[in-house]
Amino acid sequence: MATRTDALAVAGKVELAHQPAFTLGVLTVEPALRRIVRGHHEQSVEPRVMQVLVALVRANGNVVTRNELTEWCWDGRIVGDDAINRALSQLRGIARGFGQGSFEIETTARVG
Repeated sequence: MATRTDALAVAGKVELAHQPAFTLGVLTVEPALRRIVRGHHEQSVEPRVMQVLVALVRANGNVVTRNELTEWCWDGRIVGDDAINRALSQLRGIARGFGQGSFEIETTARVG
């Protein structure tokens, strides 16, 4: 029987409507509703940005390449680095907004 976290472990296209809510540090992430919650603080998230967050969580700490993000979050369409950088920048801003105990995103140059 699959658990709620098993659904996150599946690689491939990120379909927000089918993603269960999950915890990330002290946050509750609700992909289908495109929101992140900590106590009474709630942040709405753009669909593409939420897809990137789910893809990174699915990786469970492993490196995710730009090609993988493109495949999983942009359906393999050709997108510039600016689109990926923008999504990552927004996620970092959200993490800062929630403060300590939320999450961090690390970029590894020339890897992912």
